[in-house]
Amino acid sequence: MSSCRNKQAEVNPLLAPWDTPYEVPPFDKIEIRHYKPAVEQAIVRHQKEIDSIASNPAAPDFENTIAALDRSGETLDRVYTTFSLVAAADNNEAMQQADLEISPAVAAHRDDIYLNEKLFERVEAVYEKLDSLPLTPEQKRLTELTYKNFVRAGAGLTPRSKKRLREINSELTTLGIRFGNNLLAENKDFALVLDSLKQTTGLPDDVINAAAAEAEARGMKGKYVFTLGKPSLIPFLTYAKDRNLRERLYRGYLNRGANGGDHDNTRIVERIVRLRSEKAALLGYPSYAALKLDGTLAATPERVYEMFDRLWEPTLKLAGEELAEMKAIKAAETGDSTFASWDWWYYAERLRQSKYDLDEEALKPYLSLDNVKQGVFMLSNRLWGLTFRPVSIPVYHKECLTYEVLDKDNAHLGILYFDLYPREGKQAGAWCDAFRPERYTADGQRVAPVVTVVANFTPPRGNAPALL
Repeated sequence: MSSCRNKQAEVNPLLAPWDTPYEVPPFDKIEIRHYKPAVEQAIVRHQKEIDSIASNPAAPDFENTIAALDRSGETLDRVYTTFSLVAAADNNEAMQQADLEISPAVAAHRDDIYLNEKLFERVEAVYEKLDSLPLTPEQKRLTELTYKNFVRAGAGLTPRSKKRLREINSELTTLGIRFGNNLLAENKDFALVLDSLKQTTGLPDDVINAAAAEAEARGMKGKYVFTLGKPSLIPFLTYAKDRNLRERLYRGYLNRGANGGDHDNTRIVERIVRLRSEKAALLGYPSYAALKLDGTLAATPERVYEMFDRLWEPTLKLAGEELAEMKAIKAAETGDSTFASWDWWYYAERLRQSKYDLDEEALKPYLSLDNVKQGVFMLSNRLWGLTFRPVSIPVYHKECLTYEVLDKDNAHLGILYFDLYPREGKQAGAWCDAFRPERYTADGQRVAPVVTVVANFTPPRGNAPALL
């Protein structure tokens, strides 16, 4: 009985008020098991808000329909955004399983909103009398976007088409998660293991030391392990003299998700393409590209291709000239001008050194990550008066660095997380997002943003700093 009472008394930290400094996510209290029930309860709360808007007996107007809809779902946004950003930066099997249950539920809830006939009738009623309403430009724009988002999401479809659209959206969500999980698994499973120092000829010392540290971490002390992470991949392709080894690592990267077995993405990609095409046709678009570009600055696939065509000819001409120069260097060194994709980084570096006397490796000591970061802070201070002050707040991983950002008058502007190094379970690449975007409450109070910058830079090793 005591155990039951304790369980009943437990409050999900994602749903409780965030009493952390600056109201950042309480990562010191959040466990993976908290995400799914928090999202489920947040969906219930949001659905009640939606039902209240849709069943409002008052005539639809901007405030009781468009603004009310815009303000709804704050809890769900907060909880699901936190989950999504952590899943991208610090994933594992438990998070992946949670994602397979959470994201389809959120997608279904989104369909419940946009395919709600009563709700759409109210949105449409406000939109149709838009020109006669005494609204600000911002309110008019929000009304236009809200209406168009409903239409693009299928609000005007027949009941039968809506049912099919729900099925497509649900399957696409699951396929997207599976695709990403397979990619992470392929990255994790591949390793180029070298047995001797001789095989690392041409590589800078810091790259060799990083490979030795990776090998030791995997229980292979005395060997050298290179992975598909960019901090390992690109230096190897740029400096490794052994062409066969460059090919092995490059093909490992190129063939991710196409190796057969449990993590093969070939069938998933085929299915995604078919479903996207069907979805576009269902919504009245000639292609999925046309659907995705509708409402963006580019507007249509044709305009995108116009831009690409303007770039293509001069870009191809320059690339051809560079290729000829690199082939000449290769022929002079090896007697063979045959060129492959895994040769490009290596001979591009040789070309830089021979033609411009530019050695990227020689530049690296001047571009330590700490120096670059401080340079960005200093420049931001000189240009805009911003100050970045280290602050102690909960983090989702011990490698995160955190700063309070102060405005030129020393007023609190926001919180910044830096998560800069690769690790197992982190997606490749780099991105910026927000655990909480800047917004204003109904009474005009500013809510400060909590921003995260995630990257995959080469980490520091021992006393050696991280070098860009």
